[in-house]
Amino acid sequence: VIVAGRPIPLDPFRPDARPDACADGVVSMDALPFAPDRKAAMVELHRILAPDARAVFTIAEIPPDPDKTDTRGLWTDWLANFEAAGLRLEQRFEDPRRNQRWLVLYDLWIAHEAELRAAVGDAATDELIEEANAGDPLTRRTPSLLVVRRAGT
Repeated sequence: VIVAGRPIPLDPFRPDARPDACADGVVSMDALPFAPDRKAAMVELHRILAPDARAVFTIAEIPPDPDKTDTRGLWTDWLANFEAAGLRLEQRFEDPRRNQRWLVLYDLWIAHEAELRAAVGDAATDELIEEANAGDPLTRRTPSLLVVRRAGT
């Protein structure tokens, strides 16, 4: 959340005690997609955004499983939540190279596992190596940045 030009941390998963229309802008990196109730998160985002203010956040689009009806991984699934909350999608940017950067990082984690263990310990390294070894699902995701705006009054 940006208030009077200064960044202020915000937990996107629960309603905030900040006053209505207090934020000149909001930036969320890889957090909002994990909100347990996306519609409620968008309503809260609308509440704290000043009129005409924007929010920018990242998502990783995952094509739906043909055997399931869940579309939560698609950017189009966000549209209904935006509209219900009074937000308007202004732009969507895809960053297909982001996944390649992650795969390079995963290769580095695996190649330098011993140094990771020395630096961050066994438990953290085990989690990192597990994530690195499961990196292949990234190839099915499309990282995107969404820009939404609260309408002016």
